[in-house]
Amino acid sequence: MKNYQMSLSSQSRSIFLTFFVFMSISYTHALGLTSNYNNARTFKNEKFYFTIKLPADWKTDESPKANVELQLFSQSPDNQQSLSIYVIKNDEDIDLEKFAAADTMLFKNLGELVDSRKIREYLIVLKAIEKSYKTNGRTTKLLFQVKNNLGYVVVWQSSGQDILRYSEIADTFNVSWPFAKIVASWFTGIWSWILGIIFFLVGIGFLYLIGKTGQLVRRGVETKKALTIFKKEASREELEVNEKWHLYKKKSSLQIVVPVLGWGLLYFTLFFIFSLKIFLFSLLLLIPPFLGYFGIFFVPSEDPDDYI
Repeated sequence: MKNYQMSLSSQSRSIFLTFFVFMSISYTHALGLTSNYNNARTFKNEKFYFTIKLPADWKTDESPKANVELQLFSQSPDNQQSLSIYVIKNDEDIDLEKFAAADTMLFKNLGELVDSRKIREYLIVLKAIEKSYKTNGRTTKLLFQVKNNLGYVVVWQSSGQDILRYSEIADTFNVSWPFAKIVASWFTGIWSWILGIIFFLVGIGFLYLIGKTGQLVRRGVETKKALTIFKKEASREELEVNEKWHLYKKKSSLQIVVPVLGWGLLYFTLFFIFSLKIFLFSLLLLIPPFLGYFGIFFVPSEDPDDYI
């Protein structure tokens, strides 16, 4: 029993010693990597609001232009590894998953897709999508990110299988828009909707008003008919119309003449200002007045005072 206990104690010490040596080597290796990467240079793109840290001994070129997609290219001293950053601008907000799905459309000769993973922020928010490819001994990784209407692609290529350096570099890539620009983008979207609604309501109001001109003409016509019938009946009874009848007749004439004259002058002007094609197209504006005249969508008033 005693020999068994000594053997067990010896095994425990061996396991502990092995674990200690392994942890020391790992820590030393990690410390060395950290120490080496602390010498990295930080590159900040003011035009598209991204930053990245790259090894100081890598040759890095940045594009001075904002209208090109390739904004940064960096290569290791042995030319075995390279990293590129592309920024793609769209008119509308970019969907990250659709953007990543367009990998073979954006880049040629990627090789066989061997891995694809989603990177989430706070375990919920989809932050980025990473895809890995292999072809002819070359490893390629694409890291997709989006921010509103900007799409970012970090392209890493290596002749070997070592992805440790890629992980170090990719972890430093960050997109950070200024708060003022973020707020402005919010209001741009909100105000575009607000302005759209305002213009829509103004357009509806304008069509309603010009439709009321047709209704006004119809009201004048109906009033004239009623006044004519009233005058005939008064004549049969040997009665004469008074000043009030003449006032109503004048009012009904104005209800007919003013809208018709206004439309006539408008189209007379348009005929000489615009081309025949535009002039004919402008005749569509007469549809609401015709609808108003015939009481379609513009129901005649039931108040008798509106006719007198």
